[in-house]
Amino acid sequence: MLPLVSIIVPIYNMEKYLRKCIDSAIGQSYNEIEIILVDDGSSDKSGEICDEYSGRNSNIKVIHKHNQGLVSARKDGLTISSGDFIVPLDADDWIEPYMIEEMMDKMTAEKIDMAQCGLVWEYADGKKFINDDIIAEGMYDLALDYNRIYRNLFTLEDDQSRNGMRLNICSCIFKREVLIASQKHVPDKLCNGEDDALFFVTMLQSQRFYKFEHPYYHSLVRNESMSRSAKMFNPNQVFMIENTVRPILDKHKQKSNIEFLFNRYLLNMLNLYAGVIWGCSYKKMYNIDISTIPLRSKIVLYGAGEVGQSLYYIFKNKYSIVAWLDERKRSAVGVKIERVNVILNLEFDYVILASAKSDVLDDMDRMLLGLGVSKNKIVKKRAEVINENACCVVDSV
Repeated sequence: MLPLVSIIVPIYNMEKYLRKCIDSAIGQSYNEIEIILVDDGSSDKSGEICDEYSGRNSNIKVIHKHNQGLVSARKDGLTISSGDFIVPLDADDWIEPYMIEEMMDKMTAEKIDMAQCGLVWEYADGKKFINDDIIAEGMYDLALDYNRIYRNLFTLEDDQSRNGMRLNICSCIFKREVLIASQKHVPDKLCNGEDDALFFVTMLQSQRFYKFEHPYYHSLVRNESMSRSAKMFNPNQVFMIENTVRPILDKHKQKSNIEFLFNRYLLNMLNLYAGVIWGCSYKKMYNIDISTIPLRSKIVLYGAGEVGQSLYYIFKNKYSIVAWLDERKRSAVGVKIERVNVILNLEFDYVILASAKSDVLDDMDRMLLGLGVSKNKIVKKRAEVINENACCVVDSV
């Protein structure tokens, strides 16, 4: 008999997207499935949609509760679930029909604690971006010595100024006891970085991890969701991540190898928000408004001076920077800089011009047009200073 898999869907005001999400869960080719819908105090028709589906499907359970946030909703769903394996699914996302069947084949055959598949970012305008992770497909024995997973768990092995593995809890399947042992450590009040904390704790407590390359999971990118996440951030969120992960890390046999990488991850997070939200840095920071460009778009950054370095720092975790160009510099902040003419061989959505001077922007624009770059792909906006008065000293990367 196949092991039971529980799909847990936390829901808050998702009536516009919820049916597609639930339909994708119902439509799985794997037969032994239960679906847990956790209505976290929705004020729209999400709760009614949940009840409608549970009335038609005996394998769907519904929880209606007061709004307490994503972490609390996941915990409540986990409490009433019966599955031997758990699949988290966000209410505005969807999964491909063979996801669970094909991932479970490997998980049961190789006694996997946690598996993660590839992911597609889906945009409202129809654009798609497959998130290529740095970890190749295959099984990783976490009981072995310092390996590629540990070297890239918190930060990239070859660039510690950038965060490492993709930390989406959705797109994963967990052995039940492993997730229960990890989820209890994550505080309900953690609302920005909750996936990071849970991913770290689970990986540190697992023995065998399997990475699937195929993007079975489709994640909808909504601008309003991103804006809300930014507004919810405060520095305590980073400290809550540290307080969640640190006790587990302190007991880990690889602590001596990976503790400094975790510390660097925390510094990266603090630096990111210090520059963008607080305007704190030891040097002048610049930004430009490219809010109309979808998150995770493939961008080329043109200009590696003070402005370009600020933009790289701000954009690196929001967009896929496929190349950084400058005619004079060959490296900046530890990153290789290419000559401008290599743009002819690149695949990208937009090229961002990095300068605070209008005449320089004009020169850069003319050079790109002369190389045959489409004007529609060139983003030409004068950068503005975002921290006239520096208020703290941080390690700018």
